[in-house]
Amino acid sequence: MSTERSIAHSFQPNCQNCSLSAVCLPIALETGDVDRLDQLVSRGHPLHRGDHAYEAGSVSNSVFAVRSGSIKTYRVTSDGEEQITGFHLPGELFGLTGIAAGEHQNNAIALETSAICEIPFAGIEEMSRDIPSLQRHLFQLMSLTIRDDQQLMLLLSKR
Repeated sequence: MSTERSIAHSFQPNCQNCSLSAVCLPIALETGDVDRLDQLVSRGHPLHRGDHAYEAGSVSNSVFAVRSGSIKTYRVTSDGEEQITGFHLPGELFGLTGIAAGEHQNNAIALETSAICEIPFAGIEEMSRDIPSLQRHLFQLMSLTIRDDQQLMLLLSKR
């Protein structure tokens, strides 16, 4: 029985055995730092198609990373129309727009069965003070998000 438990435990997802670690984590992160980051990450139950990771107006104190599946972010306009703000695939972060306001500015919904990691922003902020490479990596990821949003706006404006 303990062998079954140790085998099952060894297959538990964590940052070190995640196939997306090269995308999510800075290459220079030491093993101990990866373990520390892993302690912050929450890996809840899978989201099924139509399940929300969060809804507009809810408290935002975390960012999210897609491990598998796909997530759509969208807003509902005042006249009830759904306006898509992004699509997020494995290795991508979402939920960044809520950091400034403290609440989510849009909704995030699973387009298929999806696994996500929830990372409390306060923990990342604290760790990034101690690990400059983590802070730089987060800035790069945020910059990519801004660039992608601008490209989407450009594409939509050409319609």
